[in-house]
Amino acid sequence: MAKISQTRKQKLARVKKIKNFFSISGKRLQNHPFKFSANFQQNRASFNVIQKATTEPQG
Repeated sequence: MAKISQTRKQKLARVKKIKNFFSISGKRLQNHPFKFSANFQQNRASFNVIQKATTEPQG
């Protein structure tokens, strides 16, 4: 077998870690769709308020 360099090994480990993290968080979101969507709605509402405040002309 070809010898894998140390940096390549580290890179692969990092990629694996990231993939695991995303699959776990994805499962978490599927398990709590209500919590996630409620949070999302809240964030959107506050974002809209901020956007309105910045785009409306001052008069």
